[in-house]
Amino acid sequence: MPSGEFHLQRAYPGVPEGQATFGTMRCAHLAGMRFYKLDQKTFTFSVRKGFFRTPGLPARIEAKLPSACLVAALAGVANHFGYGPFTVFPLSRHNEPYMPGLRTCNGGAYTFQVPGPLTVQENVVIPMKVQDAASIRCVYAYLQRGTTDGQSAFLVKISRDGGMTWEPLEYMGIAQALPDAYKNSYDFLVNNEGHGLPATRRL
Repeated sequence: MPSGEFHLQRAYPGVPEGQATFGTMRCAHLAGMRFYKLDQKTFTFSVRKGFFRTPGLPARIEAKLPSACLVAALAGVANHFGYGPFTVFPLSRHNEPYMPGLRTCNGGAYTFQVPGPLTVQENVVIPMKVQDAASIRCVYAYLQRGTTDGQSAFLVKISRDGGMTWEPLEYMGIAQALPDAYKNSYDFLVNNEGHGLPATRRL
């Protein structure tokens, strides 16, 4: 642009104060942040008249979109009068975009198990190799027995040269939370940085 400046609209008119598009929070971003152009995909599902509020209503409706990164999902009901209210499911992070949204898988899942008591280890080699490139939807860990002080954390790494060098696969890492034995990558921002979660943005 000739002026070298441009402005982005962070939210549609009428959204709650402090929120941006798709129900996420308005947050400051670091310099050098990348922008992504969104593609819109529409999936239409037909149901017969009188189908709602009946035992025959399906528990879930699936749409196949492999190897994609989802920023948000919008669901609405329409008839010959028009559309009803839309429900928005934000899937992107607020101000720390490790990835622009929620990655979908391409049909595979990988499970790594490390037996024995918790010890301080670095680059624990697990005898499993992945030959083909795969998109990662999420990384999580389970502890059979967590520590009483909650001081346990796990960082998943990947090696592309047979174990000579390693690089993080999930930069936030996986840590144990107290008093519950779970923690997601957003809990740190909520507990330590004072960020809140909108009602529609639960992980």
